[in-house]
Amino acid sequence: MITELFPSDSLKMYLSKCDIGCDIFLAHIKNWSTQILEGLSFFHSQRHKIIHQDIKCDNVFVDSDGMQVTLGDFGLAVRVAEGNLVKEKEPKGTLEFVTPECYDGEYNELVSIYSFGMCLLEMVTGEYPYREYSNGIQIFKKVYTGVKPMSLENV
Repeated sequence: MITELFPSDSLKMYLSKCDIGCDIFLAHIKNWSTQILEGLSFFHSQRHKIIHQDIKCDNVFVDSDGMQVTLGDFGLAVRVAEGNLVKEKEPKGTLEFVTPECYDGEYNELVSIYSFGMCLLEMVTGEYPYREYSNGIQIFKKVYTGVKPMSLENV
């Protein structure tokens, strides 16, 4: 897949330089969120849906003025025909952003909405979801059993 070149920072890097919580910043989050969701809508509307599988602020790129964003890093993306499920023995993506359904081995494009939600949580709080846990096993257990990240309390 070929996408537009965004030579500036990832959204994660951009966020680290921002004053999180101010009104102007919240307007940016709304703008970025709309663009990300429009991109996901496009990918999911294709005859063979594109499921990114690693949506997170590290994989969203910001243009030089901070107004436009685009999804990048499609290395884990899969294409799935309409009505079909992704069938994986092990989930792909970053643990903190992987929906519990992925651990059951069959899922569809709706997993992107969960990942986007975690990405949005990171945008709003400036904190990586589940950062309170120190290893992958702890994160897996919390995600799989539906325990919400502590950063949600900061919203």
